[in-house]
Amino acid sequence: MSKVQFRNQLVFHAIHVPSGARGELVSFTRIVTRGKGDKTTVKTTYEALFRVDDVLVTPNGDPNEIGKYFVRTFGDCNVLSLEERNQDRYCRDQWIFDNFAVRQNGQ
Repeated sequence: MSKVQFRNQLVFHAIHVPSGARGELVSFTRIVTRGKGDKTTVKTTYEALFRVDDVLVTPNGDPNEIGKYFVRTFGDCNVLSLEERNQDRYCRDQWIFDNFAVRQNGQ
């Protein structure tokens, strides 16, 4: 598998993908940790909603490891922070899923 290049400079985040979530709309909270060296770490929470189109394997190569999947999404990211949104409508990023919930029937 070739290395995927990401437009914004985020590190590899572990995410939780519920079983059978491929192709479903997933709502989750993203936590971004910023800080260098011994400086204070700032955690910012974003909420986003996107459709899971492709589930990639984990860094250790085990696709069955619970809660350690990477997701590649297509279409509009719908990230609340405009600076985090890609302009080409292809969401190239790796997210951390916290308190995820699969949305069903438009709810």
